[in-house]
Amino acid sequence: MSTSQSIKQNRDASNALDWTFDEELGAALLEKAKALRPLLMEKADEAEAQRFMTKEVFDALNEERLFDLLIPRRLGGLGLSATAMSQILAEISKGDPSAAWVLQIVNGTSWICSLSSDAIQETLFANGPIKACGVFAPPGKAKKVDGGYIVNGEWKYSSGSRQSDWAQMGVLRENDDGSWTPGNFVYMKMSELSIKDTWFVTGMQATSSDSVVAKDVFVPEHMMVKLEKPFGHKEDGKVHTGAPADEWPAVTLLRVTSLGLLVGAAEAALEFVCDIAAAKPIPTTVYKTARDSQSFRRELGECSAKIRTARMIMERGTDAIDTAALSRQPVAAKKRSELKAEGALAVELLTQAVDRLMFLAGSSAFNKEQPLQRYWRDLNMGARHIAHHPLVNFELHGSHLLDIDEDIVLGSAY
Repeated sequence: MSTSQSIKQNRDASNALDWTFDEELGAALLEKAKALRPLLMEKADEAEAQRFMTKEVFDALNEERLFDLLIPRRLGGLGLSATAMSQILAEISKGDPSAAWVLQIVNGTSWICSLSSDAIQETLFANGPIKACGVFAPPGKAKKVDGGYIVNGEWKYSSGSRQSDWAQMGVLRENDDGSWTPGNFVYMKMSELSIKDTWFVTGMQATSSDSVVAKDVFVPEHMMVKLEKPFGHKEDGKVHTGAPADEWPAVTLLRVTSLGLLVGAAEAALEFVCDIAAAKPIPTTVYKTARDSQSFRRELGECSAKIRTARMIMERGTDAIDTAALSRQPVAAKKRSELKAEGALAVELLTQAVDRLMFLAGSSAFNKEQPLQRYWRDLNMGARHIAHHPLVNFELHGSHLLDIDEDIVLGSAY
């Protein structure tokens, strides 16, 4: 049986299910994610020291198929909703935000692979679900040769590179006249690439966000996503399409689901401070414990409200794109800008809350043995991702409110 026939068989067998999201499975996997928290917390220090996920954690996540969440069932994936994905990420993040980051990147990039042409899907998913990492900037270079391209480049911040089978990398494509065209992606096997250790940072250290290097790697013609036929393009007669996941706006999906791991880290930080309140003294005051202080209780209440509000913003965003996907309707640019701005607000609420929780916990919370300092470092690192940048996100939404037709982001990167 050919690869095309095999994928078609999977698509036909799951057609009725692929019309919607598998919410029952999503609920079951959410409980499994919660059960993994002790293992994740136990291995977090080791993962941070080696700067990538431990084998025990990878095997546990892989066994529960948590890397296959968004891939459509026609390709052997689980076909979950964006809402389920974000909720699962939040629970994984309570154990280790870095592990949740890797899950989000690999799930998101592997899903983007499913938006590609029939030929690319048949190559990538020939043996079932894959794990992919991906970076656009800085782009490599793809020089045209017979049958394809020779690719060279180095892509920084390749989160999940050590867990992936494939790399989806941005390149400049050489034109016939010797000029270069930006905005294209090529697919390369990780076995053809090398990883350069460059990820030495304060937070999210265990995400293996090192640099991926290609040196004279041959990429067949059909394994390039060209600017004129981007992800989600439906050529005449396209076979491998039809699931609601095929309708999500790519950048919006990645941004709103990534809020899940930030929300989870903040919720875990709040739990920690609540747990120590009964025993923590407040030196130089009359209070025997923190819980006796009205000021402490007031601050704790505000932190909780900010974190809950951020979760509501997250779920509003995932529900919006899930609803649109189920109805096979595009999400309008103005709505995407609204979700982008609300996401930036959620991130500001989370960073404010966790910074305040560090004050409430006191200087002892910065001890490397305390999980709170990791939640604080990892959340603040993740919050600085360009997808959540408040200046860009708020400005874009403001432009839409004023009907100013001026794109400040590349393409439809919102």
